[in-house]
Amino acid sequence: SDEEDAALLGQISYQWQVTQETDEWGYPTNYYTVGTGLIQDISIPAGVETYWARLTITNTIGTGDNHKEKSSYVGITFHVSTPATGLTLNKNTLTLDVDETETLIATVEPHDTTDTVTWSSDNPVVATVDSNGLVTAKAPGTASITAKAGDYYGDICNVTVRDSGASMISISGNVESFNSGTDQVTIQLIEQGQSEPAYETIVAAGTQSGNKFTASYSLSAVAPGTYTMKVTKQNHVAREYSITVGEEAVTQDVKIHLLGDINGDGKITTMDSLRANSHAREVAPLTGYALQCADVVGTDGKVTTMDAARINAHVKGTASLW
Repeated sequence: SDEEDAALLGQISYQWQVTQETDEWGYPTNYYTVGTGLIQDISIPAGVETYWARLTITNTIGTGDNHKEKSSYVGITFHVSTPATGLTLNKNTLTLDVDETETLIATVEPHDTTDTVTWSSDNPVVATVDSNGLVTAKAPGTASITAKAGDYYGDICNVTVRDSGASMISISGNVESFNSGTDQVTIQLIEQGQSEPAYETIVAAGTQSGNKFTASYSLSAVAPGTYTMKVTKQNHVAREYSITVGEEAVTQDVKIHLLGDINGDGKITTMDSLRANSHAREVAPLTGYALQCADVVGTDGKVTTMDAARINAHVKGTASLW
């Protein structure tokens, strides 16, 4: 009856308790009270992956020694997720021979994300990737390796697999540089369509003659193809050469200039300043590598009277370029 139902419905109370601790069997323990309302905001501490809440509902009938209580509770488990906000790979291009392997490294932000990194290859016939980022070259061709964290953030490494059975060619020659006999010269070969060097050698400055240093270099076992050779040395302007490797050995002599040394004689003189000034005034335009050597201010691809003034200041010893 309605009277009996009303009699059974006493004073209802609520108790919210939470914990992040578990016992030796993995069950939540050491709950503590955070509220006594029907609705309760639960604040989960930072860095906690699993959190438990328990709502106990108590019906109290009567008072004093004649009261009776009946309680029931519901447990809630919160699995806290920290979504990834970004992912970058240590390499975006990779060149391998058949059967070669290399492990890609994925850096995920934030560091405490709960999202895991998943790997995939769009062409597993050419290159496969396992759950740890290990790339295995299977056959000549190209493949894109994708790493993702969560649903939205990822990065790609473009893999080129070369035919390991193809004949390998050597590239050699002399490299000329200036000013320092202790600074080394780096020669890199970057395959067409790639951004990372496929081959690299570092040589000593070499034999000195006046302010010029000459050294020999050699790159062995180079696969056929078209490459950009990039030559660098401290205080010099990087220089690039186009190299085509076919069936025969390649000889390529290279030379790099000091920053500001437009004519490449190993010295920076008023003549270099005048040439930069003539270009800035559109009297005698500079092109190619000479233009790069004259671009001493900001290296923005433009040569202005400011560049000419900086070269002149170097000549006068008032402000060195390097």
